[in-house]
Amino acid sequence: MRPDAATAAAASPPGTATVIGHSPYETAHFLLRRQAAMEKARVQYAETYRVRHFEAHEAA
Repeated sequence: MRPDAATAAAASPPGTATVIGHSPYETAHFLLRRQAAMEKARVQYAETYRVRHFEAHEAA
């Protein structure tokens, strides 16, 4: 582990995530954006699955 990573890990309370070189606000903002992107991807995948299932059902 790099020294700056060790310092950041030691300064962070247990159970919290930090991105090296970023403030806690920036880290939280990044994690929220990533969570929103993952949710959008899950919704898009589910919609695609439903459409394919419906089309397969109609074809049968």
